Amino acid sequence: MLPLVVLGVLLWMIMWSFILVKRYQREWDAAWKEPVLRRPVLIIESDDWGAGPLEQATALTVIADILSRYQDNQGRHPVMTLGLIFAIPDSGQIKASNFNTYHPLSLNNERFAPIRKSIREGVEQGVFSLQLHGMEHFWPPSLLATANRQPEIRALLKDEQWLMTERLPSHLQSRWVDASTLPSHSLSDVTIASAVSEEVAAFEAIFECRPTVVVPPTFIWNDSVERAWYEAGLKRIVTPGFRCVGRNEKGGTICDQSVILNGQYQSSGLQTIVRDVYFEPSLGHSVASAVEHFKTRSRLCRPTLLETHRFNFIQSQKELDDTLAALEELLIQSLRECPNLMFISTDQMGQALDGEGEFDLIETRWNVIMYVRIARIWAIQVARKWLYLSGLFIPLQFVLFSFSRMKK
Repeated sequence: MLPLVVLGVLLWMIMWSFILVKRYQREWDAAWKEPVLRRPVLIIESDDWGAGPLEQATALTVIADILSRYQDNQGRHPVMTLGLIFAIPDSGQIKASNFNTYHPLSLNNERFAPIRKSIREGVEQGVFSLQLHGMEHFWPPSLLATANRQPEIRALLKDEQWLMTERLPSHLQSRWVDASTLPSHSLSDVTIASAVSEEVAAFEAIFECRPTVVVPPTFIWNDSVERAWYEAGLKRIVTPGFRCVGRNEKGGTICDQSVILNGQYQSSGLQTIVRDVYFEPSLGHSVASAVEHFKTRSRLCRPTLLETHRFNFIQSQKELDDTLAALEELLIQSLRECPNLMFISTDQMGQALDGEGEFDLIETRWNVIMYVRIARIWAIQVARKWLYLSGLFIPLQFVLFSFSRMKK
């Protein structure tokens, strides 16, 4: 009788294990397949810098000053990655063409010299790391076509000397689709390859180095864009853990079914890095929330990439002051909570995930790896109730307890 009961329990747990793995495949893959880090990692990722309002120069200078005040226990300063944009619309020339021809105003223009200077100084201080965001934060033909149909878009191009692309409708901020009409349309492979080549050349011409990390504007891209980036020499792509490929009838994002993990390789050859913690103080994101996310990810031996955009720093002096205060408090609390945290760039993180570079970050002890994997599974909140109902929490907690003792 007892063997039958044991067999029944085993079959019950196997059945439920199969159901939960299938139901939460994405979370299971992340728990089991993502590398286990030896130390907490904190990276601040900030997008949309470059061509645009001159207030950026002052903001970047004070950001660099704050970052340079702090360091980890190996003397490295916090790193803010700058997702760079290399052109905005030249409003004067576009107006002169009666909105028939798009003209870009490049970051290489002398008027943007203060911005370039602040960026370079931050790189020299070791607190900025440069990443490709795009030539523009939109697809130029889409913007021009929409401006000729919609007076409010035309007014933005007509009235603003330095267009803040953040003020465009969300669907028009996507670079790698034609969103002039919705749902959006794909761009041709030839068009994509030409545009990627142009923006990589602009990056190299201005900053005298080739980009290695790319951040897709609004996280919309496809296989053709990935291949073009890889062929242009890019090595890594920052993602939110999934991919969007277009815009629907209402301008919302259309996402495919891909599951993207830290350190995996796409068919294109690009390595993926996941950025899914948001720190936008001007939108109400608190320091406490960001620190809690950092602690959680660190406990599960994952890197923390915080997403923050330039609009937090340039809309007003008060906004700048409040965001800088929040940034400084974030660094103070993170160092207090995890004294052994490591400050590195996203590119260095990617190298470490490959077991390359100067940082020995990847855990190799099998007992620690197993402990962390089980802990990650237990941390899947959406599956927790099913673990209790199925009884799987009993063996899971037993294994977790056993490996925690071995880990010590």
